Amino acid sequence: MNTPHTSSVALSEMIGLIYEAATDLTLWPQLLKCMSAYLELSVPDAPHAHSSVSQSEHSLIRFLAPHFERAHTLQQQLSEVLEERNLLEKVMNRLPMGMAIIDAQCNAISLNRTLLALLQGNALLTLQAGRLVSLPDEILEHAVARILTGEMGEDVIRLQNEDSSLSLWISRSGAPHLAEVQQTRLMLFVASRTSHALSEQGLSNLYGLTPAEARLTQKMALGCTLDESAAMLAISKNTAKSQLTR
Repeated sequence: MNTPHTSSVALSEMIGLIYEAATDLTLWPQLLKCMSAYLELSVPDAPHAHSSVSQSEHSLIRFLAPHFERAHTLQQQLSEVLEERNLLEKVMNRLPMGMAIIDAQCNAISLNRTLLALLQGNALLTLQAGRLVSLPDEILEHAVARILTGEMGEDVIRLQNEDSSLSLWISRSGAPHLAEVQQTRLMLFVASRTSHALSEQGLSNLYGLTPAEARLTQKMALGCTLDESAAMLAISKNTAKSQLTR
């Protein structure tokens, strides 16, 4: 015998299946079976049961229609988000320098292949349980904290030991309210001297740099200091400063 409690449970199960089936097509047979079972429960023991079935079907479809529409909208939104994320990952993976999107606790939301390669066997920056940790660990944390508190819009830090060095550039994505700090996302670019250099021609075309300015940018993007870059390019420190200023 059908009871209000039984009907409520059946309806709740159907509504849940509607949203699940929007992303998992294999659940449609189960959803249709639940709808059929609910309609059978709704048929009263009466001589005119056939007309009651049509009325029950109509009521059920009218009740569930908004949920089907909402589930379809959510599926479309999810597909758009996934498409945008895939596009972002493709762009990130084409960058010749390491890049990550991190949260306020330095948890990695997304990493490109270049950064994953830089992290291999590198003690200066490691990925521990999904969190980027610098050596010493407080350097990256303090840089992120300074950006989140509004002390500075971006920060550049340098990690170095006897074996290698890394240059990190951290920038906040957007300007959230203080109440939204924990949901803030930051962009992190990482370069080392073993990274692939950005092309001289590409830098000139994108940013209007002269060939000399582009060559200096290449060296500094790979983690070299201004003095080191000047020595490698066989120019004076003053010339390098002038190029950097421009």
